[in-house]
Amino acid sequence: MLFITGREDVALYRSDKNPRLLLSPMFPCPKLTAQQRKWCFVETDGPMPDAAWIDQQLSAGSLVGLGELVFNYAGIAPDDPVMTDYWSLAARHDVPAFVHIGRGPGPGQGPRRYDGCCPDYQADFGNPALLRPVLQRHPRLRVVLQHAGFDYVDETLVLLRDFPNVVVDMSVLNSVGPRALHDASLRTFVSAGFADRIVLGSDDQDYAPIIERIEGADFLTAAQRRGIYYDNAARFLRLGPATVASDYDR
Repeated sequence: MLFITGREDVALYRSDKNPRLLLSPMFPCPKLTAQQRKWCFVETDGPMPDAAWIDQQLSAGSLVGLGELVFNYAGIAPDDPVMTDYWSLAARHDVPAFVHIGRGPGPGQGPRRYDGCCPDYQADFGNPALLRPVLQRHPRLRVVLQHAGFDYVDETLVLLRDFPNVVVDMSVLNSVGPRALHDASLRTFVSAGFADRIVLGSDDQDYAPIIERIEGADFLTAAQRRGIYYDNAARFLRLGPATVASDYDR
């Protein structure tokens, strides 16, 4: 899955006709104060992309989901009315939504939060519990909770229990985050019976430490590791038998 930040990205990544790239738009766009950098879709002159264009792209199969949805960085809650049309599009097109959960890092925290980023940042808008009214309105909506295991493990477990179309990834925590926290969080999800609801995420980090941590989790079975690496995502994304067989042949 590749999260894109502009219309031109669709043309760029679709032009090579690479079927292994699944594109999904990143929004709402955080405001900037000190640096001029385009985060998302500039044609609307606001934090949200053009819903009609998203509808068209989902219909054409050029986009296959929504997200990464970065609510806390934009200061927009998941159930804000501005999101109503987009949740409806995801439900109507039956495509997954990829939601950033967790508080941070916030503005000025770490090298990836440059000066001027995200003056509307609201840490607690990364609480996955805020997705409950959305999922209640769209009970079949497929959602990936990204970066699970940092701040809101208990809230994540409740959503996994109540909504079978919700899965988690552990990106960042599975690479540069504290190893002990990663292992404890992973064990918590597995012990709760959700090993088949964990999908692999990298968040643009190198895969070597991610694989090392998963291989080093001695409480995982071989089947559970295979699920995290591929099978769980293949099922969640509804990859066809031919695609799955081709991927296993690689």
